[in-house]
Amino acid sequence: MEITRDVLTKLAEINAEFVIATIVAHQGSTPRSTGTKMLVFPDGKIMGTIGGGMLEANVIKQSLIALKERRGALHAYQFTGKDAASMDMICGGEVTVMVTFIPSQAKDFMEIQQKLKNWEEKGETFLEITGFQENGNCLFGGINLTTGEEIGWIPEKDVWRAEARTTFMQLEWGYVFSEYHQPGFTVYIFGAGHVGQSVALFAKPVGFRVVVVDDREEFANPDRFPQADEILVLPSITDVFQNRTFKASDYIVIVTRGHLQDYQVLEQALQTHAGYIGMIGSRRKNQLIFQTLREKGFPEEKIQRVHAPIGLAIGAETPEEIGISILAELIQFRANQRNR
Repeated sequence: MEITRDVLTKLAEINAEFVIATIVAHQGSTPRSTGTKMLVFPDGKIMGTIGGGMLEANVIKQSLIALKERRGALHAYQFTGKDAASMDMICGGEVTVMVTFIPSQAKDFMEIQQKLKNWEEKGETFLEITGFQENGNCLFGGINLTTGEEIGWIPEKDVWRAEARTTFMQLEWGYVFSEYHQPGFTVYIFGAGHVGQSVALFAKPVGFRVVVVDDREEFANPDRFPQADEILVLPSITDVFQNRTFKASDYIVIVTRGHLQDYQVLEQALQTHAGYIGMIGSRRKNQLIFQTLREKGFPEEKIQRVHAPIGLAIGAETPEEIGISILAELIQFRANQRNR
């Protein structure tokens, strides 16, 4: 599972003691990228993963030492040749892991996390900042790039500046790791049938906020979509476009019960700024819909935005397989967006 703000705030609320192992820099072939987190507890149990294998085993070992010594640590791992093979890294690579010690009753840490959580829920862009001192003490803060608000510890302005990207840098007294957070990605699933149900099931564990849209309450309900963040049952499935602004971090998945509804949703979706638009259906059906849009005056560059047939070509047949193929494409598209 990914380590979410909810997990961190709940652990802080119950006064749990743990460390956060974060990949703060990576180069070459590595199992996970910068920003990936894993929690390690005093009994050796973990939550999340930074890639498994010997790398993770070594980080867990160092995390337990940090828990015993009650201070953080910074470790760099370089792998080439046999070392790379033993660490499951085919081409080798370099990873820097910051181990942050979080004591029980960490009031300051919890307050910072609660504030960052509020920024996330509001869809604001911000930097989460961790300062690592040479003695292993860690400092926490944040800068809201949307509102300009600053919380907690912020590095001296003359030696550090907030950049709209994730950075890790060394200063005279230690290190600063700043994580750039954009609004979370939301997938709007138009159609609460079997395929829509499978997409929702797989979308939530990989970090998407899930919104289900349909005009049938007997299909779009919490019993069938317990993982959905929001379920919209509307007189017309396209009514959602009247009172919502879709942005680049919003993904539209069109899997309704019929061609007419697919067309109606797609026509509205193409008039939004949604980052991703995908539609289920055969190539023939999709081409007929595209031709109708052209006749209505939709420019070709807008039509070319549509991923149709939706999903990666993995030979999917069942609703579950189709759901996995759709999620694979969404994950691929999201990764490309993040790496721009």
